[in-house]
Amino acid sequence: MPLITAVIIVKDEEARIVRAIASARAVAAEIIVVDDNSSDRTAAVARELGCKVVARALNGDFGAQRNAGAALAGNDWVLMLDADETIPEPSIQELRRFFKSDTDADALQVRIVNVMFEKPLYYSTGNCRTVRLYRRSRCSFAGDVHEKLSVPDKVIAIDVEIWNDIAKTLDHVFVKMLTYTEVEAKRYCASEAIVSERMLRAELTWRSLKRFWKHYVKHQGFKDGMGGLVLSLINTIGPLVRWMKIWECAKRQGKLTR
Repeated sequence: MPLITAVIIVKDEEARIVRAIASARAVAAEIIVVDDNSSDRTAAVARELGCKVVARALNGDFGAQRNAGAALAGNDWVLMLDADETIPEPSIQELRRFFKSDTDADALQVRIVNVMFEKPLYYSTGNCRTVRLYRRSRCSFAGDVHEKLSVPDKVIAIDVEIWNDIAKTLDHVFVKMLTYTEVEAKRYCASEAIVSERMLRAELTWRSLKRFWKHYVKHQGFKDGMGGLVLSLINTIGPLVRWMKIWECAKRQGKLTR
C-alpha cells in the first residue's frame, strides 16, 4: 500500500477532530491539519495527537485551503477530509485491499454518505460520488465554495464510503449554511450584471418545492425516517437562503430587473 497523507481542514472543531484524526490514521502515514484560526482547542488537540498543524486563514476559499494542505504533504497520495468526516471500518478494509495492487489511477472516487445523529442516510444522500483520494503531483483543487478537483487523466470509482456527520447539532448545520450561502450570494452578485426578479420568484417557489420532492420522494429520503425528512428540508432550505441573500444583495446594488 502506498504511503498516504491525510489533509483535514478545520475551524473550531475541537468536539469532532479526534474522531476524524483516528479515522484518517487507519490509512494514512501522515496527517496534516489546516486550521482556520480556530478559537477553541482544535489546533492543540491535533498537535497532541501527533498531527502537523498549519494555521491559515480560509478567506472563503476552500479550494486554496485544500491545495495549501496538499502542498505540505510528504507523500504523493492525498486523502482529503473535513473534520466532520470519518471512514467506516468496512471502507478502511476495502481501501487497504485496493492498494495491495499497483494502480495507474490519478484519483479515486468514493461515495459520500451523510450521517445524522450516528445514523447513515443512504437514500436522502443520493448517489453522491466525489474524488477524495488523489495524486497531488497530478491534481489540484479549483473554486472557492463548491471547489472541484482538476484531474488530468484517469479516475477510478472504488467501493469506499466517507461518512459526513452533518449534525453536531442543528444549530451547527444552520451556522454552516449561513456561512456558505453568504459567500455564494456575494460571488453570484459579483458575476452578474443584472438579476431577474422573475427568476428569483421561481427559485423561491416552485423550484424549491421541486427540490424537496427530488430529495424526499425521488431519492426515497422517506426511507431514512425522520432523519431523511430533516435532511431533505435542509437541502431545500439552503438554496432558499442563498436565493434570498442574492435578492438582498442585488437590491442593494441596483441590479434587480423584472
